[in-house]
Amino acid sequence: MHGRQRPLVARTRERHQLIHERIQRGDSLRAIAREPCLSRGTVLRFARAADVEQLLVAATDRPSMIDDYRLYLHHRWMEGCTNAAALTREIQQLGYRGTINTVHRPLRPYRTGAIPPDAPLPHLTVRRVTNWIMRRPDRAHEVDQSRDSPTEPA
Repeated sequence: MHGRQRPLVARTRERHQLIHERIQRGDSLRAIAREPCLSRGTVLRFARAADVEQLLVAATDRPSMIDDYRLYLHHRWMEGCTNAAALTREIQQLGYRGTINTVHRPLRPYRTGAIPPDAPLPHLTVRRVTNWIMRRPDRAHEVDQSRDSPTEPA
């Protein structure tokens, strides 16, 4: 799709309404999934959701591969580095495996002037916390080491 895509919330609401209207008409999930850009899994997930809010909460609270690097991006932006390509290269040196497109999303609020006053907190999951506990200190990211350092003020 060329140009700007519809925002996630609007697209999710439209799809939910369309899928539920077709289910009420008696269309099968397989028939609905024949629509362009709709997989059977997507149709099933939307059909199971009682209301669109369930889908929106799941979409906005989902962890992302960029979560481990949000704190680093915040500090680098505050230091004056506003180039997403340069920031992508920097976090790739720290182990990030994604693309520049994923780095653009968390930087959007910064570009509009809505810079958060405090550094963003990482999305906490059992896996992430276990990783922090079990990781050897010499293999921690620079940002993790400075956060865990006893010399840093709390």
